[in-house]
Amino acid sequence: EYFGEVGEIAPPEISSIEFDKATNRVTLTWNSRDNKTYSLFASPDLTDFSSDIDDSIPSQGDFTTYSFVAFDPVLDKRFFRVSENE
Repeated sequence: EYFGEVGEIAPPEISSIEFDKATNRVTLTWNSRDNKTYSLFASPDLTDFSSDIDDSIPSQGDFTTYSFVAFDPVLDKRFFRVSENE
């Protein structure tokens, strides 16, 4: 018997980003795995991802969707990174 996952495990990759200007909400979707939690970080310039949006987002299965209110609408760009917690 084998317990666990077989094959290479793909890192989380954001597949959808939506922004609702009326409500100032950002909604992200990424690939995920059952029984895992994820951390979401933001950066204004792709170099410093120290802005922690949430560090305990539970998986929703094969894909996880997370929505939050944008924290700084003055910025024209915002980059996001999601990582699986150990």
